[in-house]
Amino acid sequence: MKKKREISGKCKFLNLKVFAFKYSNLLFIIFFLPLITISLTGCSSIVKGITEAIIEDKEKDKDKRVCRVYSPEIAGLNDSLNDRTKKLKVLKIHGIGYNVPGYSLEFVEKLADTLALNRRAEPKLIRLKGLETNQDAGELMVYKLYDDQNRVLEFYEYSWSKIVENEIKKLDFDKFDINASLRSPLNARVKGFINEISPYALIYIGNTEHRNRILEGIGQSLCWMTSRDFNELDKTQQKPCDFKEPDNIKDARKINYAIFSHSLGSQIAIDGLHSVIPYMEKGRQLYKDDVDVDKYASVKLYMFSNQIPLIQLGKKYPENTGKLKDYCSKGGSRYANRAFSRLEIISFSDPNDLLSYALPDNNTNTNFDSKLCPQSSNVVINVSEVSKIFGVEVANPLVAHIMYKKDERVLAIIKEGVNNKSENDLKKLNCEWIKTEPSF
Repeated sequence: MKKKREISGKCKFLNLKVFAFKYSNLLFIIFFLPLITISLTGCSSIVKGITEAIIEDKEKDKDKRVCRVYSPEIAGLNDSLNDRTKKLKVLKIHGIGYNVPGYSLEFVEKLADTLALNRRAEPKLIRLKGLETNQDAGELMVYKLYDDQNRVLEFYEYSWSKIVENEIKKLDFDKFDINASLRSPLNARVKGFINEISPYALIYIGNTEHRNRILEGIGQSLCWMTSRDFNELDKTQQKPCDFKEPDNIKDARKINYAIFSHSLGSQIAIDGLHSVIPYMEKGRQLYKDDVDVDKYASVKLYMFSNQIPLIQLGKKYPENTGKLKDYCSKGGSRYANRAFSRLEIISFSDPNDLLSYALPDNNTNTNFDSKLCPQSSNVVINVSEVSKIFGVEVANPLVAHIMYKKDERVLAIIKEGVNNKSENDLKKLNCEWIKTEPSF
């Protein structure tokens, strides 16, 4: 009996480690629940064997993670950064979960290191107000990254969690009612995870008021990005930015835009870009004598953990679709009426991310307004490690959902793009480029 308690005690570390995980790791816990149950019976030798098997497997198969890029030629942010005729401005939009200003700081630092930008200005925080409603429209944290050669990247981090905070709190009762007291500990953790995460998408898709406030925040973010440089921004600014004012749209043609989005944030980004089409058209009309039709502003949209195929189920398509050749091909009948010269969509998805999808063929032709001139690329990449346990390959789906921002291959694609110049460097990182035909 004493020996049995000793063995059980040795295995308690496994129980403590597992339940020290945050809610975000619950799917992983559930996946390995049979193994955890075995270990709790006192089989320390099995735990040791599993650990050794994982280590040996990793040594045997060093970084055989998939990295395949299905894409026409695309330039990287380094090219935009070195283009002294235009400014590079980046917008970050988060997905589900509560995110406070500063949530992307780790990614900002990774991006700065990747692009060799070694200087920083003190960030500025702008509390956004809706132009039509004057309601809170989220928060915008602005970073300025630069170097001694005066290469400058302005990074605008949009946070919309506070807009839906009170709505999500309506589920707090579920922590204390009679059902809560009767749940098993593991089920209680799973239910807490569901209550914390699932409402965000439901609110955005189903609640027009909250969705409109979020999209107002995207419009405000794009307006401040377009109308002001970092040094001109006032962090105590209270008056909303109005895209209808000619002076606020005139510099759009002098900017290369990039947007980074994660999960639900990708649909928010796409809806936000659709919402500013009328303003881009108005600016074009106001400054038609000063705008080279071949040099409209471009946008790169980097989508991490892409969920667009799932979120767009049942969604009404824009009316102006299927006309890419007319708007986007030089010589097309509506070439001068496009909103952007090109919207390059680079979709990153890990096959082991349970909430991620590649963009299907023809999605940009049917689900996007043709005035945006969308062109898509799919990056199929394992950002999670794949290991073998008892001969079965497994990967943590939560790691697969969130680790894009730290992956050196992802950062290399962001920096150098996918083209003849960068192909050899991508090969060194075990990335294969499958070249596709451009949409127009």
